[in-house]
Amino acid sequence: MKLFHIITAIIIPTILFSQNKTIVPKIGTIVFNSREIIIDEVLYQNSMKEFKKKMLAEIKEVAELESSSTDMKTDSIQIKEALQMIDENLSIIFEMKNNLQYRHEFQGNIINSIQNFNGEILEENTIDTKTAMKDNIEYYSLNKVIDLREFKNERKKINGYDCFKITYSYKEESSSGLNDFLSGYINHRELWVTEKIKCAFHPVINDRLILEKYYPLEITEHSDAIKGCETKYSLVNIIIKH
Repeated sequence: MKLFHIITAIIIPTILFSQNKTIVPKIGTIVFNSREIIIDEVLYQNSMKEFKKKMLAEIKEVAELESSSTDMKTDSIQIKEALQMIDENLSIIFEMKNNLQYRHEFQGNIINSIQNFNGEILEENTIDTKTAMKDNIEYYSLNKVIDLREFKNERKKINGYDCFKITYSYKEESSSGLNDFLSGYINHRELWVTEKIKCAFHPVINDRLILEKYYPLEITEHSDAIKGCETKYSLVNIIIKH
């Protein structure tokens, strides 16, 4: 009996420590899948129509400005072709969000960041975590984070990690000026995050303010641009060591 107490005294603290320790990933894999969900079909269709109308007005305005500066007439055919391209791209984006996989593979200080669509690699980048942090590479978004809130009383386990809920909104910013149209809209995220993983890089989230404090293991987002739908990013695999 005395031997049992001695073994228990050694093993239980070790187990509790291993559950509570913070992991800085150096080896392993983290994988998320995305899924686009229509939560209100009527609102979604009406919002999509309004979004396309506003985008068409924006295209016309840009075309007219360019034509006035070059003394050329606005080409209505090109505008129609641009609108058709927008229609096609929105359909492709919706389909892709239902089949995208976001993957980080950790090998020491190197992270292989991979995006797959139906098993085909769309984008692949290598992140050297030492030089990335030192040189402050353009890994992080320029998004303006608004209204960050913590709900530490709302908790759940995700793959064994204790998580709590946070929410925040953001506006897209772009140094190139290409996203001026979208920057007028506010986007909203609900994250379930853990403080037991410390990593400044994430397969889905690239808002530095968030990653400095939390590591998201579940993400749901929607935009004021197109209402009635949301995108959910779910953790499908996590095997990491430090």
